[in-house]
Amino acid sequence: MIMEKEWNGSVTLVSQKIKAGTRHYYIDAKLDTKGNKYIVLSETKMRESEGKPERHRIFIYEEDFAKVSQALLETIMQISDGVLQEMPDLGRNVPSQPQEEAHHAPQPEDVQIGSFDLDWTDEA
Repeated sequence: MIMEKEWNGSVTLVSQKIKAGTRHYYIDAKLDTKGNKYIVLSETKMRESEGKPERHRIFIYEEDFAKVSQALLETIMQISDGVLQEMPDLGRNVPSQPQEEAHHAPQPEDVQIGSFDLDWTDEA
């Protein structure tokens, strides 16, 4: 595990960079000064008019990891038009459609972390 301390006191645990045409996406797993884990999703692109980079960031905190990852995968599957042939196996069953039934809070043993590769194109 890579641990790099930043100026604001947070520690970077893992960092990934994804180049997608003129955009760069970053996925950073961090640890704050109180020991809480969180993920920062960042998008950086160049502003053509000003020649300056523009950055957007989303912070996802540990208690929301399971909900956000499940919703993201479901959304990708619903709109992918065959880009992803099947749901990546993350070690548990993730429904392809949202269910109207009562939801229970995910337990630590229910959540496993995995990864998969996506091929990004410049069609936009």
